[in-house]
Amino acid sequence: MLNIVGKRLTDHPEATITLVGCNANTGTEKGNKKLSTQRAEAVRNYLQQVWNIAPERMKIEARNLPEMPSSTQLKEGQAENRRVEIRSTDPDILSPIQSAYLATQCDTPALTVRPNAVSPRDIARWKVTLVNASGNLVEVAGEGAPASEVAVPLAPKDLGAVGSGGAITVKVELQDAKGRSVVLSTEPVKVNFIQTKQRFAQKQGLKVQEKYALILFDFDKDTIEARNQEIVNKVVARIKELPEATVEIVGHTDNIGKPSYNIKLSERRALAVYKLLATAYGQASGDRIRYSGVGPNTPLYDNLPPEARSFNRTVTITLEYLSAQ
Repeated sequence: MLNIVGKRLTDHPEATITLVGCNANTGTEKGNKKLSTQRAEAVRNYLQQVWNIAPERMKIEARNLPEMPSSTQLKEGQAENRRVEIRSTDPDILSPIQSAYLATQCDTPALTVRPNAVSPRDIARWKVTLVNASGNLVEVAGEGAPASEVAVPLAPKDLGAVGSGGAITVKVELQDAKGRSVVLSTEPVKVNFIQTKQRFAQKQGLKVQEKYALILFDFDKDTIEARNQEIVNKVVARIKELPEATVEIVGHTDNIGKPSYNIKLSERRALAVYKLLATAYGQASGDRIRYSGVGPNTPLYDNLPPEARSFNRTVTITLEYLSAQ
């Protein structure tokens, strides 16, 4: 994160920032603004030494708890309050990051293998292996004779190996009690591997999803700050470019507190974004824009680090449409 700020300060030489050091204001940190100052100075020193940012462009402020603190009663909240907040009057310094991610999807979750053993009572164990040019993909095995149908899952950790390795050969190994074995193989199973950019070009009518994880909320809050309005405007502009797209808004929370409370909090966050999108869009949304909250369930990030918990206090927006559009 500091490297991103440093790069942007380099690209915008007139921009300045304010580094606000904070502490947990409890135990040895209670009232210790000197520690808060040292934390802010550590950030300033990094940006100066690594990115050669002039110190006069970085103002230092110190306070005890942050302006919008996390829970002071819980150790998780106390850890989050030990932070340095970065502020800037130049929106380019702290604007959201646009990132592209490669998503993989397997439309066939499993291959069904139907072994036809002549003497099934003589079989002590069996093994089915899926192989392509990338190597062994999946292996399932069992004792005794195999079932009349064996479902071999096609969801290994690396779906890229399935897609890029070409046709799949199914190998079936049968072994008797004396260790004698026979290996049978099938005709190669063709794999149709389609990249996203090809989907657009071929206009195959496949569904495309655009996902935005963009609006962060303060601890236990559902209020959208003014700085998020620019983000909302960008999403609205994209919705207008895709008149047939459906919009799914999902609220999230961290894992601090009761799940039932967090689910309601996430619903309020999703509703706040829904109202902004519906108002800015300026047309009756009907069923086109939907919202819901999942609370701490299906977290976007691991809730153990303080930073990740703050990233989970968000709303995700998914636009879904057909590529032919």
